[in-house]
Amino acid sequence: MIACWCIWKARNKPIFLGIEITGPKVMEDVKSLGFLWIKNGAPFKALRC
Repeated sequence: MIACWCIWKARNKPIFLGIEITGPKVMEDVKSLGFLWIKNGAPFKALRC
């Protein structure tokens, strides 16, 4: 779900903002957003920083 969201946002940026997004940048966004979602919503205390 996170990957789909990041791809959706990356495809819209050139259309609405005129910014080109590369594949590695999309993967970086997927990893960082995924970590934040897990960190803030996970019941595991070990993931919280």
